[in-house]
Amino acid sequence: MQESFQYILDHYLEHNGRATKADPSYKVLCVDLKHEIESFLSSYGDLKVKGSIGNGNRALCPWLAVMNRKIGTSTTHGLYIAYLFCSDMKGFYLSLNQGITYFARQYKNKKYIYAEKVAQYFQKEIPSSPFSADPISLGSSRGELGYGYEKTNIISKHYSSHNFSDNELKRDLEKMMEIYSYLLSYFPSFSYEKIVEDILNYISLNGDEGRKKRFLVKGEEAEKILKDVLEEKNAFDDLELQLEEVEPRCEISHHLKALDLEKTIHKKVDYIAQASKNAEDGARGEALALEYERKRLANIGLSDYIDKISWVSVESDSFGYDIASYDLIDGKVKKIQIEVKTTSSKIDREFFVSKAEVETSKRLSNTYYIYRIYHLYSLHPKIYRVRGALTDNFEIDPISYVAYYRGPASIALRK
Repeated sequence: MQESFQYILDHYLEHNGRATKADPSYKVLCVDLKHEIESFLSSYGDLKVKGSIGNGNRALCPWLAVMNRKIGTSTTHGLYIAYLFCSDMKGFYLSLNQGITYFARQYKNKKYIYAEKVAQYFQKEIPSSPFSADPISLGSSRGELGYGYEKTNIISKHYSSHNFSDNELKRDLEKMMEIYSYLLSYFPSFSYEKIVEDILNYISLNGDEGRKKRFLVKGEEAEKILKDVLEEKNAFDDLELQLEEVEPRCEISHHLKALDLEKTIHKKVDYIAQASKNAEDGARGEALALEYERKRLANIGLSDYIDKISWVSVESDSFGYDIASYDLIDGKVKKIQIEVKTTSSKIDREFFVSKAEVETSKRLSNTYYIYRIYHLYSLHPKIYRVRGALTDNFEIDPISYVAYYRGPASIALRK
């Protein structure tokens, strides 16, 4: 592999004009190197390996791609691994990339913006790796295909001419294949096009920093959700609906942790696709928590503070929590911050938290609470309260910030 890559770097610029099969670089890249990589990756399932020095006109940035046939067999769309050569032939990249042609057809003049947004989303889903999430530079001008490759790049590694080994190339390709296979778990029942649509909808609803989805975009829809929930909240006292306090179900959470990665990722894609429903569930859960707080304060002798409770997430997404309330902590009345996590699931399962929520919980710590509500649409939804930083009470999965209750035994050990 090392000799083939170095040959392209050394000799590609010696030929000009049309791209033909008579070009020595074509044979090395599109035949010899293709076969080498096919042989090396023979155990990875149904892959297609394809190289190109251009179609008619000679490409400024030749490439070789590794594609999973379940996603697609063309570099015009989909998710794939690519070797991308810089236009000056001083080096090349191993890149996890996407087809810019799809973005151009679907999103026209916003193709580069949306391509970068999707790439950035995938970057956040990838575990720590030896590859860089920094932009790549192929030396192409805006509008050229190489420029598109730069915008669709997710992660990469750069190799300088005469500064890489065969073992290094193979080791890095194996690591990139592991990450590629990991991301492909997004696609068991969704097309790449559907995934891109859902990701862009998710970003649009949440904002680039994962802000409260129901208050930012689709304003009329968000206002309707809140209006319905607020009207229902005012009628809670006339219903049999009442939250039931339970203990954290750490044994269920640990069982759910054992679910395979594909199922977990599949659930997350469903979560994105059903963002509107989840927004309504979240608002309903917060309204329930608000009523719960009013009754709780009355029960612990803090009735004078009931009118001071504030549903701050209705006002702004910038607080980092949903409800401001009060509690007795070490015998003193203190203001507390409540983040409500709601699910319609009948059991307490893992939930998603943003990086901002994790940092907020660390900063507030002693006055920060998670109110976990599940079995939302029963007459007796379940609720439990946990005080302290998320990292002190929950296992945090850095891949996607999935949290599940750690259990009192392990918390006691930390003390």
